[in-house]
Amino acid sequence: MNQSNLFMRCTKTLFVLATVVIASVAVCGCSSKHEETEQPITPNTITIDGKEKTILQAIYTDFTLSNDYQLALILSQDHNERVEISFNTTNHANKDINLAKRDDASQEGGSWKVNYYDAAGNLVINTWGQSKENYNEGESILPVFIQGRMRIAPGKNNDINIFLKDGEVIGKDGKKHTIIINYDGKTEK
Repeated sequence: MNQSNLFMRCTKTLFVLATVVIASVAVCGCSSKHEETEQPITPNTITIDGKEKTILQAIYTDFTLSNDYQLALILSQDHNERVEISFNTTNHANKDINLAKRDDASQEGGSWKVNYYDAAGNLVINTWGQSKENYNEGESILPVFIQGRMRIAPGKNNDINIFLKDGEVIGKDGKKHTIIINYDGKTEK
C-alpha cells in the first residue's frame, strides 16, 4: 500500500471519529431548561413557596371501613403548621395522581385532598379532587391544583412514601403557591 492511500484512510478515520465526538458533545450538552433548573429535593421535607421545612412527625387517621386515610405531616412543635393529605388506598395508593384533575365521579371511597396550614394554624391551601358531579347542590367547589403530581406508597409497619412534585395551586388568599413533598418514613396513629 502506498503512502497516499494510507494517508487518505487515516484522514477518513479521523474525520469519522471527530464527527462522532462532536455529535456526542452536542447531545450531552443539550438538556432542557427544566432539567437545568431542577433542584434536588431533600428527604423528609416540604417546600412551600420556596421555603424548605423539615417534617417533624407524620400522624395518620384510619377510616378503615372505607379505606380512607388522612395523614398530617407536622412542620412545627405546636402542630399548627402542617400539611394534611387525604387519600383512599383503593383509588390512590401506588398510583400517579394528577393533582390538576378531579377524581372519577363513579369511584367509590374518598377523593384526594391536600391542605396546608401556616404557623398560625390558618388554612392557606385547601384543595379537593372530588368530582364536581359529587358535590351537593349549593356546596362550594374546592379547587384542584394548576399542576402537580403525587404518589402515595404505603409500606409495612406504618411506613409510607409520599412524593408530591411540581405542585402549583391557588390558595385561599387568591395567590399562587408552590408545594413539594418528599416523605419516606414512619407514621403514627
